[in-house]
Amino acid sequence: MDIVRGFIKISGITDVNDLFNLNSVHIAQFAEKDTIYLPEDSPGIDNIFEIILKAEILSCRFIRTPAGTTIVFDGIKSLKIISTEINSEGKAKFSYIKLPFNTFIESTNVVEKLQNYEIYIIDAFFSILDAKRIYSHITYLLHLNTDIPITKREHKIEAMSKYSEHMADKEKKKENQLEITQIEQIAQKSQILEIEQIEKIKQIAKIEEPTEVAQLQPTDVKTQFQTLVIANNCDYETEFLHVELDAEYL
Repeated sequence: MDIVRGFIKISGITDVNDLFNLNSVHIAQFAEKDTIYLPEDSPGIDNIFEIILKAEILSCRFIRTPAGTTIVFDGIKSLKIISTEINSEGKAKFSYIKLPFNTFIESTNVVEKLQNYEIYIIDAFFSILDAKRIYSHITYLLHLNTDIPITKREHKIEAMSKYSEHMADKEKKKENQLEITQIEQIAQKSQILEIEQIEKIKQIAKIEEPTEVAQLQPTDVKTQFQTLVIANNCDYETEFLHVELDAEYL
């Protein structure tokens, strides 16, 4: 089917009536925008008359995820551009360009193999940006004409919800563990501060033990008197005798 967008005829679009017979459970739609660069040796595009499109899937791969299986499709799109170049006196020129594209679908089941699949171009838009660049936007529809159980919307939402709950629970456990660690660190710091404060209080309010006072031992009177006599340069024997006589006399 042919359509016209922005004064450019676009061929290769799938007829809408052909899409109604497809099983809606096995359909994935996606779109891509791209900038097409013309070769450096090209003089540049002056005007585009028509673009003929074709797309095909080259391969697919399967990626296991918590929600099931993600199936990635690798393909290639071919463009045949009919245009006029700058200073070409209105002569039409054909340009052939091939570019890769990718898309994916999801299944809540374990998928390891696909039997068959088809891709359709359901809309396209092109515009000249400058002499060497063309803006491109193409909308695709991917159909798997097999019995593979592809994710229905409600199943997909349920699976993603369970996965979100699992991740939230995991994150909560991680936060709880972090809180416990922080509490332990705070308790440890508090204990250290408490010990330091106690030591400071002990230093401030420290009571020194009283110094032992030396007790004088009783000394012999004679020894005391002898010391006194020597200090006064007296005759010890004579003076001590006088003391004794005086004592007897009293």
